[in-house]
Amino acid sequence: RTGAAANACLFSSNASPALAAALLLESLSRNKLEAVEGMAALYPALVGAGGALLDRPDDARAVIDALRPAILVGLAPASGAALLQLSRLRDACGTRRYRGRFVARIAPLLIRPPGAAVWCLRQQRDMAAIVAACAALLDRAGELFSPGWTRRGAALRADSDRGRRLRAAEGQLTALAVRNA
Repeated sequence: RTGAAANACLFSSNASPALAAALLLESLSRNKLEAVEGMAALYPALVGAGGALLDRPDDARAVIDALRPAILVGLAPASGAALLQLSRLRDACGTRRYRGRFVARIAPLLIRPPGAAVWCLRQQRDMAAIVAACAALLDRAGELFSPGWTRRGAALRADSDRGRRLRAAEGQLTALAVRNA
């Protein structure tokens, strides 16, 4: 478990939002390669979703719904809990402006290219899409990481594994049929 995934869910209920945010930013920046387990692998999908959100902000629901399978399959259970906690912490921000600033501060820490440092050139180029994707992800966190989300992700992984095996078997049968013809 990485820094945020291991620690984000441990905030006591009496911690002030400012203290919780400070602790969170510190824990997100601890791991230099990936703040939340599985997010680096989702980088291309999240940046693509963020780009779509920038082009069509009214389609946020459809964009996140299209991203849902990748999120369910790619994130560890502790990562989903951490994102849900981040969403709650963002909601504790008093105004829309401060919620936006919160997202702008955590987005580069959460969404990074695989094996890259925070604020690498690739991430700087994609920053507007990263912030848009992070905001949409936090907006829908309660829905995405509702009870049973890990079971749905395991079922999707099993279905994709089954599909790969069926396609491989189909390819072998087709090759066999061609050889026998």
